Amino acid sequence: AVVSTQSTGSIYKLRLSRDCQDSISKVKRENQKQATITVTLLSVIFCVLNSLYITGYILNATTGNEKETLFYLYTVWVFIPSNSVLNPLVYMSRKRGMRDYVSQKFRSISRRE
Repeated sequence: AVVSTQSTGSIYKLRLSRDCQDSISKVKRENQKQATITVTLLSVIFCVLNSLYITGYILNATTGNEKETLFYLYTVWVFIPSNSVLNPLVYMSRKRGMRDYVSQKFRSISRRE
């Protein structure tokens, strides 16, 4: 009777352990998926905005035409800073912890005023 009770207890503990490991694996897979999506979004934004900057730079360097110069200035003053602005916005949209932190900070600032 003692042996069967211990065996049953061991099997139950092993089953719980396996269920926990399965749950942990699911969470890890979901986190990896979320991280992959976030990195992909950041990479696409970076590539698009910087390719526009490089295009403007090449047009400005090769032609010196006023229209291309204006395009280059636009890329320098709009596209490059936009990349810096969009990065934290992407993180806030993708990470719940960061959204919660920022909203908490905004609430604490608004209470002070």
